[in-house]
Amino acid sequence: MILGKFEKVSLELLEQFKDMLGITKDNLTLFLPMSKKDLIDIGERLSICVGGAGYDMKVINGTSIIIAVCMDNQFLECCELRHRRDGSLKIEQLRGEHNEPSEKHDDCSELVNTFIQNVGRNWRVQNAA
Repeated sequence: MILGKFEKVSLELLEQFKDMLGITKDNLTLFLPMSKKDLIDIGERLSICVGGAGYDMKVINGTSIIIAVCMDNQFLECCELRHRRDGSLKIEQLRGEHNEPSEKHDDCSELVNTFIQNVGRNWRVQNAA
């Protein structure tokens, strides 16, 4: 199987984040999209633009990381993480269905921030472009 650029970057991120993706809060879990199709699925299920609008290229170029927060195997919110100048991550946006916060938004935010704290500055993406 020939991997595209997005898949290569996703595998690299998965290798770096595999221990941190297992963190949970109540019934909430994190999901790392492994393909452009995953981004499209998240976008369609939440009615948000993450499946298009160049988010795949942001991941490929290493400027953003996209993760989804799931509850009971359903997408609840989608998060774009960007890196700061010091190399740490920050939440650029965290959106639920129709770009609105979900009922569990505060818990989603707390879970994503726990992920960010665990990742620290020890991540990087080799430019796959």
